[in-house]
Amino acid sequence: MRLLGVVVLAGALLSAGQAHASPAQRTAPTVTLITGDQVLTGQRAIKPAPGRERVLFSTYTVQGHEYVVPHDAIPMIADGRLDERLFDVTELATYDGALPVIATYPQGTLSAQSGLRLRSINGVAFDAAKTPLAGTLSTTGA
Repeated sequence: MRLLGVVVLAGALLSAGQAHASPAQRTAPTVTLITGDQVLTGQRAIKPAPGRERVLFSTYTVQGHEYVVPHDAIPMIADGRLDERLFDVTELATYDGALPVIATYPQGTLSAQSGLRLRSINGVAFDAAKTPLAGTLSTTGA
């Protein structure tokens, strides 16, 4: 399975209450990574998901974007199975809690993942913050 980050939003989503909120009242948003780990943006504070308490993380900034990457995801990013943008917490913070993802599968296989079927690429589009990823991320296999 290959996971690709979706980086385009169809427009700004501001409710009337948000439009009148004072910038001084805003707090740094918490972003949930595809791994379930949570990141308090701007502070690089990380709350590992249950069962991931011993996972180490790399944090770095590229062109003004802050990345928080669990070490167990690094091999999958390196070989193209995970898109590094899934760990761009600066960008993810703009999605208001959503985690838009496209998962693709090898031709001839079926996906158990629920979401919008993308037959042309044998994939599924879904919000990983609301719909759990079918299966688990594994550093082995395709």
